Amino acid sequence: MESHLDYPIPVVFATDDNYVPYLSVAIQSIIENCESNIAIYIFHVGLKADNIYFLKLQVESFPNINLSFVDCLTEISLLDLDRGGVKHLNSLAWLRLLIPYVLQQYDKVIYLDVDLLVLKDLRELYKYELEDKLIAACRDTFIVSWDNKDCIKEQLSNPNDYFNTGVLVFNSFQFRIRFSKEELLKKAYASNYYYADQDFLNLFCDRNTLLLTSQWNMLKGWLSPDSAEWLISEYEHAQASPYIVHFIHKPMKETMLSDLSKLFLDYASRVKVPLLQSFFIEGHRSGTFIYESTIRDYILYLINKKSDKIDLKFLLKCVLLKLKIKYTSFFSRN
Repeated sequence: MESHLDYPIPVVFATDDNYVPYLSVAIQSIIENCESNIAIYIFHVGLKADNIYFLKLQVESFPNINLSFVDCLTEISLLDLDRGGVKHLNSLAWLRLLIPYVLQQYDKVIYLDVDLLVLKDLRELYKYELEDKLIAACRDTFIVSWDNKDCIKEQLSNPNDYFNTGVLVFNSFQFRIRFSKEELLKKAYASNYYYADQDFLNLFCDRNTLLLTSQWNMLKGWLSPDSAEWLISEYEHAQASPYIVHFIHKPMKETMLSDLSKLFLDYASRVKVPLLQSFFIEGHRSGTFIYESTIRDYILYLINKKSDKIDLKFLLKCVLLKLKIKYTSFFSRN
């Protein structure tokens, strides 16, 4: 008899080179907390070969994790969806709309943002029966909490059901039988919302969404002091026992590291491959020191790289960064 752990759970991330370090931490949390077979698909728009290599290296010792890369450059280049709104939302965010049509071998697919930690086996999330609902998602506790005139929540049949798109379960089968890819993208192209694809999906899936416990998308932030008691209770329950922690903003940008950001750094410290990017140096000393060995590994990789083309400028930057960390650490202790 086939074990319930045998069939793979399809999980999609969407990223570019700038967000690969965050993606690597999210993948690390999956490695550590998912016993199930997980088929991870990275939707991207021309990732650098080095980043692809390092991500593959990260999972190669874990037979239950399969990693595939889907270059959506052609698909996304046909769209002109960068039109204002929140600055960090761009065409990359719209890649999730392609999931039902690119991965046609699946009737149901999990989508995850890269700035999160998975703390529970994703098979538990995949078990939800969507029936004829288009999507499963968690309430965006902050947008529901705060009076945000830029958001479209008041246009929904129930404004309190406005959901966050960082954690989704697509009913891909229902998407495919109800809408063609061209029809869906045409509707998306005609939209112009402040929260981009999040607003679009909320309107598009209004009355067709299965709301999940907020534990599956515990948003890190603050509720309005005027929030309803039921919303405060829901958020506190998610905080007490989160299944997925969603940072929304970069955890290393905080003035003081919270417990959850320290948890992020804890997972990041166990990423065994040298994925060196900006967040290794943009935060606090407690975060920076963790990555000294990672920077060393990256320098060795660049030196021993089987290629005649070594980025000497970047190699020098890594060496200087390592020296900066070393001496900052030395003087902070003396």
